[in-house]
Amino acid sequence: MTRKLKNLFANAGDEHKDDPMVIVNAIYGLASGESKKFRTIIGASGNYLVNLRNSVPIEEYLETIAANFG
Repeated sequence: MTRKLKNLFANAGDEHKDDPMVIVNAIYGLASGESKKFRTIIGASGNYLVNLRNSVPIEEYLETIAANFG
């Protein structure tokens, strides 16, 4: 799975990658105490996965994850 993820990210176009500063700013907010969230979803990719999980049955979600990342 790790190999497939590395390959996926290495070959993904910039339009599919989150802006690194969005991630940095979110982590900084958590580390500095500006954000008190227990769980933080960061970036378009994270939000896509959470929205997918909330909108389809678990079986379909797991099939999608396996097809893309497994």
